[in-house]
Amino acid sequence: MPNFFEGIKKVVAECGISDYEPVCVNDGSPDDSLQYAIEQKTNFKELVILDLSRNFGHHYAAHAGISYASGELIFVIDCDLEVSPSVLVDFYKKIKSSF
Repeated sequence: MPNFFEGIKKVVAECGISDYEPVCVNDGSPDDSLQYAIEQKTNFKELVILDLSRNFGHHYAAHAGISYASGELIFVIDCDLEVSPSVLVDFYKKIKSSF
């Protein structure tokens, strides 16, 4: 997850976004990812953590994050780095060019 959070910070900087709210949803993860996310709050004040009471599944976790988010634009991405956070730059540019 370290590379994921750093990747999100780079995307935000590259897009010139100053007001953002990354929402991290813990869906009953059996590893130490919740504790790691909590520790990141020290250096990543914008980070919001939702801790679900158990594993409800990917779609319910994504829905929880979307329901909580208050932003004008919402992007959903997993933190496993199967997809790099850098793809969000292209999404952002595409959306902004359509306004």
